[in-house]
Amino acid sequence: MKHVIVLFALLFSAFPALAERFIPNNLIFVQIREVDMQQRQIKLLNAKDGFITRAYKKPYVFDISSAIKIRDEKNRFLTRSKLANYEGKVVGARFHNSGKLIEVWVLSEEETIKLAQKIKDQNWDGEIRPEKEENN
Repeated sequence: MKHVIVLFALLFSAFPALAERFIPNNLIFVQIREVDMQQRQIKLLNAKDGFITRAYKKPYVFDISSAIKIRDEKNRFLTRSKLANYEGKVVGARFHNSGKLIEVWVLSEEETIKLAQKIKDQNWDGEIRPEKEENN
């Protein structure tokens, strides 16, 4: 009986590793330009066609939340200090209402290519815009 329980435990423990990663739809896709951990600030560039255009030469500067969640390409959580390792990469970002960066999803090359195709199909210009409030 113990062998059967151990077998099932091993079998079911492998399922999370095989699961596909689902990236939230409400992320803003940007490129990490520079990370300053002493000031807890990050410089980000807008993404267009899944990649960064030269039209956006001046990066936006955001504060990094102390409770930031960072997920790498394999969906592992990383500490804030590892964020500087991803300078130059296209990532998905989520911001708090106060403007602080609260979540980062580092995209794999495969995900970046899929993102580029999706953006191309939707004719998205890549500009970061605040959501428009509807007047009721």
